[in-house]
Amino acid sequence: MKCMHTKVGRVAMPIALAVCAAALCASAEAATGGGAAGFRMTELTGTKFTSVYKAQFFTIPVSIITSLFFWSFIYKMSDIPEDYPHAMRFWPPNAINGCFWMTATTSGNSFFLSAFKWKPVAGGFGYAIVAYPLLKLCHAPTMFLWGTIRGLNYDPMDGIPEMVAALTGRFYMARIFGKKQWSNYTPILAAGFGCGMGLVGMVSMGVRLISSAVSMLPF
Repeated sequence: MKCMHTKVGRVAMPIALAVCAAALCASAEAATGGGAAGFRMTELTGTKFTSVYKAQFFTIPVSIITSLFFWSFIYKMSDIPEDYPHAMRFWPPNAINGCFWMTATTSGNSFFLSAFKWKPVAGGFGYAIVAYPLLKLCHAPTMFLWGTIRGLNYDPMDGIPEMVAALTGRFYMARIFGKKQWSNYTPILAAGFGCGMGLVGMVSMGVRLISSAVSMLPF
């Protein structure tokens, strides 16, 4: 029995690592726009690239087939996007933003070429060239440059809580735990927060789907 468990573990562990590495590659590629970070994660986990490809070939068809069932069920629950305020508000700008990038390599009258202006590009380039050396000379955090550029296209309802949390961590939590110890805690807290949000979202979606699938009888 022990030998059997050992053999199962030897087979299951590479599969689990491959699936995790494939998910990490996909998330890293979606977040950064490239696969370099995902390849680095694959290397750190000791996963072969062939295992990642095998896991993706297995998960992609399964996700597509199962997604068809969920999409059809969700579309039958209510009118989209009329009954969903989030979709009503964010679908149009997301669609326009998607058109910008999808038509970036097309010729003719494309959204990307019409939105591309040399003056803002030159202004941003000049700001980076001037601000970065000044920050280095003043021994100031160079992330200030990234923060200002990122803040131009950032939602205030996300930026204000993030700013409050950053100030709380900098001036309160770092004094209690120490700057080095607190910097070690923050990635774990961020990972736990993200997992918690995912679990809450999954539970809420499950309750919503179950309540929509159940119909009440008049007696």
